[in-house]
Amino acid sequence: MSYMSVLQCRVADVGQWAGIWNDWGQDLALSKGATRASLSQTIMGGDQAGLVTISFMWDSIDAAMGGVAAMNADSRVGEACTEAGVQPVQRSLLQIQQERGVG
Repeated sequence: MSYMSVLQCRVADVGQWAGIWNDWGQDLALSKGATRASLSQTIMGGDQAGLVTISFMWDSIDAAMGGVAAMNADSRVGEACTEAGVQPVQRSLLQIQQERGVG
């Protein structure tokens, strides 16, 4: 059974945030136990248009909870959020019931 943790946020400087993600953000998530990590932005979505979504896949609920806590404990995360103007909107933890296709 796998799990996905998701953070949806508004980001003042998406370009800067994407740069941080590419420089070290995704690697940080993978080093904390995520099996996959992605950054996306909603293009069409009504009141959610423009939201940035950060998604992490985990092998267990314990890995998800511990991994997210470990990422949040890294001082670079808070600093990067401040620099890019990140405002969290919603956090979710999902249990993946079934998957098909390539990761």
